[in-house]
Amino acid sequence: MKIAYFNEIDNLCYKLNADTLKAINGICSDQWIGNYYNNPSFWYGGYCLPKDSKELMCNFEDVSGVLIETIVKSNQLRKKEICK
Repeated sequence: MKIAYFNEIDNLCYKLNADTLKAINGICSDQWIGNYYNNPSFWYGGYCLPKDSKELMCNFEDVSGVLIETIVKSNQLRKKEICK
């Protein structure tokens, strides 16, 4: 979730022609957020994380909520944005 969040902050900063690093430093100055796992990347990848996220999303089919599905969708959109 945190990876997807900061990837979307990066997308927003890119569209607004804003400094991503300054935005992230401001967000991370909140002690509840902290200063780890806050670097935007191409998307979250590897073998396990995308697969496990999709599996978790399937397990939420009968549970109200949209967070897991939204994280998976965010990662898919990030790939499209980066690969334009």
